[in-house]
Amino acid sequence: MERGGVGLVLNRYRKELEPLLDPFALALGRISPNALSVISLIFAIAALCVLLAIADAVGLLIAAVCIAFNGLFDALDGRVAKMSGRATLRGDLVDHLIDRLSDFLIIAGIALSGFADVRLGLLALGSVLMASYMGTQSQALGLRRDYGGVLGRAERILLTIIFLLIAFMALTLSPESYRLLIGDFALSILDLMLILFIVLSAVTILQRFSRTWRALGGP
Repeated sequence: MERGGVGLVLNRYRKELEPLLDPFALALGRISPNALSVISLIFAIAALCVLLAIADAVGLLIAAVCIAFNGLFDALDGRVAKMSGRATLRGDLVDHLIDRLSDFLIIAGIALSGFADVRLGLLALGSVLMASYMGTQSQALGLRRDYGGVLGRAERILLTIIFLLIAFMALTLSPESYRLLIGDFALSILDLMLILFIVLSAVTILQRFSRTWRALGGP
């Protein structure tokens, strides 16, 4: 997880949600936080492979499960580090690198799966990575790292799982409902998810830029 905070929406429930991880964190306490980060990356790689190899509804369901485990182990690495007193700068570096790799693999997998428009996937990937960049750029300028905004990584993971499950159910129960006609455009359920990512990431970029700009002060 982006250690130090979560997105603005889920942050409201952070105190209530974090203790739910404690039993898992205690059970995995002997495993290093970095190893948990690597496990989360393995699930992201698995999601990519499934999305590219299984071009049907079952592939979307399996990918959703892989992404859920990616998010779980991403959350556990930070929790284990905090509870065991093993939080380090190197661990933070590994965590953030793996988070960005996971973002890339998951969105690329969806874009190349055949269930979404590649062009929308490219735009979503760029906007998501830019939002993450703005979060760390404030720290590079001597301020605190900014995890705020409407779309943090926790929200992206949750939305991705939800949309994949909706797409799975649509393709299973009523394949013709998978694509929606909006004017002259036929958009799939996952296209709508990517558009949502583009818009909300753009808002997040502006929010983080604005906060950093004001905090820097000066002319």
